[in-house]
Amino acid sequence: ATADPSAALRNRMLGHVASVVERYAGRIESWDVVNEPLAFTSGNLDPANPYYRHLGPEFLAEAFRAARAADPNARLFLNEVTTEWIPAKFAGLMSLVEGLLADGVPIDGIGLQGHFLFARPDRASLTSNLQAIAALGLAVEITELDIPLVLFANEPDPLAAQAAAYVDVFAACLAV
Repeated sequence: ATADPSAALRNRMLGHVASVVERYAGRIESWDVVNEPLAFTSGNLDPANPYYRHLGPEFLAEAFRAARAADPNARLFLNEVTTEWIPAKFAGLMSLVEGLLADGVPIDGIGLQGHFLFARPDRASLTSNLQAIAALGLAVEITELDIPLVLFANEPDPLAAQAAAYVDVFAACLAV
């Protein structure tokens, strides 16, 4: 009989989540349960993601439920990239998370990777995105943050301009 590769992948995923989260239960406060499920430049689930390709969108709920069962007290996060400069990606992320919440999936927060690679942060836009997440009753964290100095090469004082951009990010966080 031929083994079912989807069942094998599901068992590996759930076994990994259970063994790792149980091992550190009570010692790790929060987990990025699912990292970057969306396509890089759109708000759609990534068709290249092997979990999505073989297990369907249900893999997200299954991973979160397995993590909650392994440690009921840990905060569970979905972590995503490029939402800071692709509005459709942020909209897709919000739609995905709203659907998970409506289905009773135990998600406690969203992590945003702050890779401001092409433009300096827009404080108002970032504040609005953070507020939209918080309005869902979720924690929101900037899980990575980089603002390359090259963005400020034409400024009279590039280091001061870069520092001001970091201030914008922190001000947005403090506002929420």
